[in-house]
Amino acid sequence: MEFAHPSHGLRIPRRCGAIAVGFGAQKYTGDIFSGMILLFQKKVRIGDEVIIADKRGIVEEITLQNTVVKCEQSNHLIIPNSKVLEGAIVNLTLNNSFTRTEVKISVAYETDVEKAMCIMRDILSKDRNVLKSPPYKILLEDFGDSALELTAQFFVDIKENLERDVKSSIRQRILAAFNSAKIEIPFPQRDVRIKGEIRETEEKQPPR
Repeated sequence: MEFAHPSHGLRIPRRCGAIAVGFGAQKYTGDIFSGMILLFQKKVRIGDEVIIADKRGIVEEITLQNTVVKCEQSNHLIIPNSKVLEGAIVNLTLNNSFTRTEVKISVAYETDVEKAMCIMRDILSKDRNVLKSPPYKILLEDFGDSALELTAQFFVDIKENLERDVKSSIRQRILAAFNSAKIEIPFPQRDVRIKGEIRETEEKQPPR
């Protein structure tokens, strides 16, 4: 069967559409199959440091179809899993027994940033689950709308499988230390300005 274009009389065989759909479905199926292989073989793991298209970043998410990599300046690359298996990604931590993770926290703009970073650095240095090599980092990562964004980047042992527990423990200790040091962790604020004159009115009560 053929389809006729309404204005030009162009006839497109149905089989062409079927071929196009077939290629699309084949690619989608290939990405899904590749995702299953990645999750099973663990050649790329969440937290791994990788190079993709000459850009360096950290694997943030692996779905059945795509792998999401966070690069510098918070840019994200979404790579089809079939491309990952073809070698589009260079995994810098594949043969290591450790993985990099991070904890983010916001502080008020009035904060002594060096003091806050020193507290975070001290907490990481005393945590036995945080590896000393590769070294950890404390970064002033961004200027948020209502806060300064601090990030603690550190490495943990993959074999121990304690990443979530370690991150939770570090967050709790940072919170306690910041409270003791009177360092504010702000919440988003909005200033509302009302232009024009505000008049007070009284409701008139109906006569009884």
